Amino acid sequence: MKKILKTLLDNLLLWFLQIKSRSFVKPIIPLKKILAGTKVVILIPHSDDEVLGCYNFIKENGLRLEIELILVTRTANPEINAKRVIESKRALTGLPFKKLYFWELEEGRLEENKEKLRSNLKSIDGLYDYVFTLAPNDTTNDHSYISDSTSKNIKKSKVVYYRSTSITFNIMDASFYCKGTFLDKKNALRHYKTQDSINLINTIKYNRNEALILGYSKKYAIEAFIFAEDFNENQKAINSLSTGSLIRELFR
Repeated sequence: MKKILKTLLDNLLLWFLQIKSRSFVKPIIPLKKILAGTKVVILIPHSDDEVLGCYNFIKENGLRLEIELILVTRTANPEINAKRVIESKRALTGLPFKKLYFWELEEGRLEENKEKLRSNLKSIDGLYDYVFTLAPNDTTNDHSYISDSTSKNIKKSKVVYYRSTSITFNIMDASFYCKGTFLDKKNALRHYKTQDSINLINTIKYNRNEALILGYSKKYAIEAFIFAEDFNENQKAINSLSTGSLIRELFR
């Protein structure tokens, strides 16, 4: 009964967002400052964050930009870690990026490996024009540490924040955003079998609601990005678990 009620409420929200968004269309913001040929590296805390936060970005821009990925952490269990590497590669199949690197710092223990992380970040500072990392107010384990270390070791003008959870910065504060199909991201996330205990699909359902807020159909999901120079520490995030916050966003 609870499942049926939740489905009905979800459908009601989608209907409301579609109706309201007809008078609220906001055009896609171009990738300002990011010119063709620019070298970009995306820091990935854990396998799955690359799809949650940057799948559309890579798909849309991989042919015009030089995009590389770095999976920062690994699990302590070699068998699970090997499976997750395979899952990431399968999820990213067909996307136009140059290379996937592995730093293999143990997840959950970045504080103990802070010098190695700092050294690694320093080593890439001169290799890329932009370094994509997690938003500073992302409190997920390892995410905030990587974001903070990036901010301290990479020039601010090079740093771009992305979201692998929606409880960070909201779509209206983004410097730019990318849209892609909800189904593409959902299918990519299905490769992460070792993450079955986490409902990854819920995050991209929120991204689909954002697409509706921006006037697109429910077949799309939105990814948002913000230049570190544009980020305001006092920005209020939308709580991805709150239907009310989504509705309030429509009336900003």
